Amino acid sequence: KAVLPPYVSVIASGGVRSAADMAKSLALGANAVAVAGPVVRALDCSVDSAIAWINERLQELRCLMVLCGAHAPQELSNKPLVILGETGEWLRGRGVYPDARSRIRDL
Repeated sequence: KAVLPPYVSVIASGGVRSAADMAKSLALGANAVAVAGPVVRALDCSVDSAIAWINERLQELRCLMVLCGAHAPQELSNKPLVILGETGEWLRGRGVYPDARSRIRDL
């Protein structure tokens, strides 16, 4: 079982398309989330479109944080997890059995 040292930052990127993806990444233990594809596509229209896309996702992330009882993004990593469906099956198929407190650093 490999565990990341506390001085290593985890940045979630690739496939992050929504505020829900951002919240899940932070809840799983990422220190930051990077989003490129949707922002670049919005930039094809205009800078204002890209800024609007970012602001909309930030507002959605704030709403998700309220629903989870988190006052700051880093607090999401202290909330209980439920990993079901294909992701849960994928983990279990590899001998990883996360509980409600598992995080990226622990797997």
